[in-house]
Amino acid sequence: MKLQGRRLAADRSIGRSSSLTAVVERPDRRLGFRARLRAYAARPGFRQSILRAAFSLLRERVRAARVDLRTRLDRSAPIRSFRTGEVPLERARSLAVFIHYAPVPAVSRMVLEQVRALREEGFAVVFVSMAPSLPAADLARLGPLCGAIVERRNHGLDFGAWHDVLPLALARAPEATELLLANDSLCGPFRPLRPALSAMRAAPEGLYGLTENLAPSPHLQSYFLLATGRRAVDDVAAFLAAHRVTANKRRTIREGEVRLSGWMRGRGHAVAAWCGYERAEAAALRRAAARRRVRALYPHLFAGLGRTTRRACARRCASARSTARISSGGSSSRSSAFPSSRPTCCCATRSASPTISPGARCSAGMRRRSPWWRSTSPSSAAPCPRRRRPARRARSRPEG
Repeated sequence: MKLQGRRLAADRSIGRSSSLTAVVERPDRRLGFRARLRAYAARPGFRQSILRAAFSLLRERVRAARVDLRTRLDRSAPIRSFRTGEVPLERARSLAVFIHYAPVPAVSRMVLEQVRALREEGFAVVFVSMAPSLPAADLARLGPLCGAIVERRNHGLDFGAWHDVLPLALARAPEATELLLANDSLCGPFRPLRPALSAMRAAPEGLYGLTENLAPSPHLQSYFLLATGRRAVDDVAAFLAAHRVTANKRRTIREGEVRLSGWMRGRGHAVAAWCGYERAEAAALRRAAARRRVRALYPHLFAGLGRTTRRACARRCASARSTARISSGGSSSRSSAFPSSRPTCCCATRSASPTISPGARCSAGMRRRSPWWRSTSPSSAAPCPRRRRPARRARSRPEG
């Protein structure tokens, strides 16, 4: 009960900031085990391949266990080098630990722009690279932008790097009241970070991110996490210090990324996303290709919805027809009841009635143009020439 009370208090504090979405449990969005198993088995790409997927998962775990064992037997330090940059860390209030990886010894221009954008927002950046090495030219470009440049072995993904480097960074920045955990897994920047950071800084102390995910439980995605307030920074540091470093990516996501959001809520901190899941979902489902893919992957979710949608659409169109008749004063003329635009209700493809209000929507919110042979614009009131039958020639009677 005490834990639930802390979570409720933290969730209520998020309501004061309208631009953030609280990361909370959504029972109506959760699928049971049987439903998830049925959806997984019904996927077109995995049909009749559950056994192959199980073997792939087992092979991944065995490979990760071998890497973990080899790393434990290796007595070398996980941090290869620690260089001090030109940005002072001693009085930094905003600290960012940026994780970089590349299979080749190089730092791309995109990564340099990301670090520069963080520096412009007031962060003292600790750049952690898990590339094979860093060239001297890249070190010279990173120096004026960073407070420290760390080279670390490639093991444990981002959470492994934060586990090893964060204690050293906080020891050099004891006055930090903001902690940003970020990596280079995004393209950009295409837009400034100031609107998102301003909303996070205006909210109560807690943990904030750019986006959230609902699977397997609601959590912030770890490519951009901002902890505000000294207590939140200390709790994030304590969580990462207790994290078990492993090469198993699934386990790292489950015990690191997914567990961190719930752990912070349990400690009484506000946890919210700049772009909530429903907001991102609505933007993605505006594309017809995305809707077709969801229907193909989860057909059982749409069972029985077609008939209901057609009935609701028919009722909507009947109401639109009544409105059109009233607005036209009961006139039966097509040109007086309609403007020059075509109807956009999805029922126009199934009904030949011309009295459909332009701009009407069906229950699914779809807008579709009627086909060319059922157009209701005044310019096409006459039958289409392509559908017009050729006139019969009159037979001439023989004279006499």
